Amino acid sequence: MRRYTFAVATCVLACACSAVGAGDPGSDDFDGKGDTPQTAPFPSFTADQLPSDWQHYSRYKFKLAQRYPGTMPQPSDLGFMRIDFKSDTDRYLSAVRAYVFEGFIHAGEETNGHPDQDFRAELNMARNWHSVPWMHTGAHPREGLHGLTRELDAPPGKLDPSQTDTLQDWGVAFYNDLGGYTIGQVWKNHVAPNAAASRFPEGTVVFKILFTEGDPQQVPWIEGAPIWWANIDADIDAKGAKQVAEVRLVQMDIAVKDGRAATGWVYGTFVFDPNADVSADEVSKYGAYAKMMPVGLSFGNDPDKTPGMTLEETILSSKVPPHARNTLGFGGRMNGPADNPLSACQSCHSTAEWPAVSAMAPRRTMTLSQKMRWFRNLAVGEPFDSGQTSLGTSLQLQISLRNFFAGH
Repeated sequence: MRRYTFAVATCVLACACSAVGAGDPGSDDFDGKGDTPQTAPFPSFTADQLPSDWQHYSRYKFKLAQRYPGTMPQPSDLGFMRIDFKSDTDRYLSAVRAYVFEGFIHAGEETNGHPDQDFRAELNMARNWHSVPWMHTGAHPREGLHGLTRELDAPPGKLDPSQTDTLQDWGVAFYNDLGGYTIGQVWKNHVAPNAAASRFPEGTVVFKILFTEGDPQQVPWIEGAPIWWANIDADIDAKGAKQVAEVRLVQMDIAVKDGRAATGWVYGTFVFDPNADVSADEVSKYGAYAKMMPVGLSFGNDPDKTPGMTLEETILSSKVPPHARNTLGFGGRMNGPADNPLSACQSCHSTAEWPAVSAMAPRRTMTLSQKMRWFRNLAVGEPFDSGQTSLGTSLQLQISLRNFFAGH
């Protein structure tokens, strides 16, 4: 792994949203005229998350996509909503992938050998995408090059049997206009967020792309994967020093608000496959991202299915790469290699509530009956814990609220 290390002072931001001088406010989008604490732009990241020589790695800094629609959008480009995800799983996943890729990939545009334009919302001319605010601070703040936040670390052997080191994984997520509308309703007043407004409309699409600091020696199946420069933690203990390092794409998760699903949401996972057989047309459009292959999807938690039983609400793709079959979740539920194997995509996200009470995943030491509490099919708007406010499966909103209230 090539790394370029420098030290920065640690900085804990505990200030009102209007105090944007501590970070990058995304001034290209806002002129500041008439701003009040209730409407001032959210910071994109704090100054300590951007290396002083950042232009050596990218022509762009991360810019928080915060032009949230003020009225309910009426999109006409959600063709995948007409595909039966149960009987035509591969076509559904392919259509969602095409939807989230469109306008985000800029073939041939690189700085210092790696892409720097890809997956920047402000450069997407196909459709609008949005970011959750208040992730510029907290335990794992956004880094300043691509807006990546640190995800669950991968202990030795988690991504691949060849992996000998504990590896940092980093990710960035985007919401379509329908999701952006909801984010904007939650954060309509920038100093008084409204968790009860977390009601995502039908057709909301969310996706996250995840990267690892590992290289093909540690994880052979990421040979040829897209590589970004990212300002990650210098050490696994994340004590403050940062370093610019190469990170490689391992996984992409998608979530679609779809009333046909038992939980109201369809969750899907893709992983990189160096041996994927992709068409020349896909390579010309997507480059190496074309080798992000579907693992499958889930449209419920299979609440009555204990390990060893046949699942009914998880469907594996016919194209699932061999290495992804080894990293499924609890009882074979839908999960990716970067995820917690004690849980699954749907169950982790079902814990999104405010205030947060339960952990995202059951503990290994719990009894089976205790663990099965994480695999209920909650109704839309039903919180994981009675008396709390559901955040519509958005763990990022949970993090943003926690970060905000920690400073107020």
